[in-house]
Amino acid sequence: MIDFRKITYFLKTAEKLNFTEAARELFISPQALTQQIAQLERELGTPLFARTTRRVALTEAGQFCYQKFAPVLDSYLLAEQEVTRQLSHQSSLLRAGFFHGLPKQKIVNPWLDLIQTYFPQAELEILSTDLGSIWRYMDEGRLDLCLTNVDDSFPLQGYHAVRLLTAPAEILVSQSHPWARKNAITCPDMAAADMVQLRTSYSSGKEENFYGHVRCRSVRQVADFDTLLATLENGRTFAVCPPTFEYHDRSGYRFFPLPEEYRFSFSTVCAARHHPVFDLEELLTGLKAHYQ
Repeated sequence: MIDFRKITYFLKTAEKLNFTEAARELFISPQALTQQIAQLERELGTPLFARTTRRVALTEAGQFCYQKFAPVLDSYLLAEQEVTRQLSHQSSLLRAGFFHGLPKQKIVNPWLDLIQTYFPQAELEILSTDLGSIWRYMDEGRLDLCLTNVDDSFPLQGYHAVRLLTAPAEILVSQSHPWARKNAITCPDMAAADMVQLRTSYSSGKEENFYGHVRCRSVRQVADFDTLLATLENGRTFAVCPPTFEYHDRSGYRFFPLPEEYRFSFSTVCAARHHPVFDLEELLTGLKAHYQ
């Protein structure tokens, strides 16, 4: 196999038709260039240049080699530029995803501000998505860090993670629901009612959790949090969630504590994967101090 460096030397010499000028641009001595060209000619078994005391010209074989080798060098240089550009882009890219139901002003925007404060040189790519997708994207390496809600049983092993905020899960209904006029909700109340729940393909890894053992008449699953809120508006279903979501303070909702035997908490967490450039553990420490 021919050393690609020799091809580079040959092409530069063929362009200049002057060994001294070619050597200067290649940052080697004319003697070294002459030796490299001579070795290439021996490997190919034919002269590539016709040299006299006055001029240098390509032989017929040299012209053929130039026609074949020049496009290869152009492709190599283009590929080198694209690889360098892409790897440089990837190294500075920081992909952050958040659960779209979180309050933007209170929780999400400060989180994004702190990321940019810690890593001003990062090219920040932001994704708003649902609960199930956010962990799938983390597992698949499509996100570097995320901000979302998890229940007490959710496993955070495998990630660097901090719990930023914790709030009790509460029953949520619209003002048009019959429970809106009650003072408290009991287990029998829940057993006779319909619950709406976010659909997620991501399991917490534990069979025993609130959604696994609560008694209710039926469970209706919806794809995203906006649909959950819209479903509550008809006054026929209830939901269980933390009181930390966008629009939670709207007058159209009532919150009730869960019955004692069903009580659990949600946490807003930031979880991060290893990043080759940015120290995300340092960021997590700063986030924890900010939110607490």
